[in-house]
Amino acid sequence: TNLLVALVLTVPAVAPRSAAGRLLGHAHARWTAAAAILVVGIAYHLLLSDLYNPTGVAAVTDLVFHYLVPALYALTWVCALPLPARGPLWPALGALRAYPVAYFAYLLARGAVVGSYPYFFVDAGALGVLGAFRNALGLLAVHLLLAWGLRGVAQRVQARLAPTPATT
Repeated sequence: TNLLVALVLTVPAVAPRSAAGRLLGHAHARWTAAAAILVVGIAYHLLLSDLYNPTGVAAVTDLVFHYLVPALYALTWVCALPLPARGPLWPALGALRAYPVAYFAYLLARGAVVGSYPYFFVDAGALGVLGAFRNALGLLAVHLLLAWGLRGVAQRVQARLAPTPATT
């Protein structure tokens, strides 16, 4: 997910006219990245941080990937990045759920091939596929709720930050 954030910030700046630049620069892609990286920060803090006690460079990396990037990108998105246009709910839900669903499919496929899963809550070997799927659906619900809440906050913040027309 940190890679997704890096891509939505970098590719549109470097290659704005490319297909990847247009896709990753789209407001829905940036919104998805903001919600997903917040899920990373929250899930890591609540579910994983007690299981991992890094030291040295690993501790710095842990801090950056799981705390600083989620907070700073979400803040950037809320305050400065263009918001998706208001519109029908279903297309937005499709865009918002594409990344978490693809990531879960990747985790399941990777786990089946290498024989281990990176997170206990999607460990299909220990929980079974249905147990891992149930947990993934819970995370997807959190992702979607955070996305809508984040959008509401962003609309309010950006409305306050918008320059007001000068009165004559």
